[in-house]
Amino acid sequence: MLIVRVRKKLPDPVSLLIADHRRLRELFARFAKLRRTARPPAKMRQVVELACEEFELHATLEEQLFYPAVRARTRDDFIDEAEVEHDAMRGIIADLRALEPSDPKYAACFRVLVHYVTNHMKQEERWLFPRIRRARLDLVDLGHRMLTLKKSLLGEQDADRAAPPSQSDDEAVQRQAEGETRYRDLARH
Repeated sequence: MLIVRVRKKLPDPVSLLIADHRRLRELFARFAKLRRTARPPAKMRQVVELACEEFELHATLEEQLFYPAVRARTRDDFIDEAEVEHDAMRGIIADLRALEPSDPKYAACFRVLVHYVTNHMKQEERWLFPRIRRARLDLVDLGHRMLTLKKSLLGEQDADRAAPPSQSDDEAVQRQAEGETRYRDLARH
């Protein structure tokens, strides 16, 4: 009799956050494509609202669980700066929600948000996340708590968005981050 053990992927907080980053990048790309193809404003608003909701969920997870755990283990200003960036991005989201997609400033406002969020994600992926993987944090416990909070915030209808990323997702993001680092290092020389 052959017994096959299936190893369940434990929720890793860094992988959960990177999966959020990937979803945001996909939404940003969808928005850019909609703008190029002059899609109806309603479709544009839908993508923008999904991106805003995704960012707000991500920021809540970081602020309530991830950043406090990191702050307890490190002495760095990065977390304070990240929280200030979150506040600034929430301000842009409020401005964006007050505009109509037909307003010329709507797309401009969203592009500024994309710029800020993209820069924030790059900082986390290149600097913070590698440090966290080496820190003495209970990543399994933190991952479970983050996953539980995310599921409760999303509710049943969006449970698939709360699922831990697959290992192939983790590996793809790691290869991308390593490739960007190598490219940046080559560009300096």
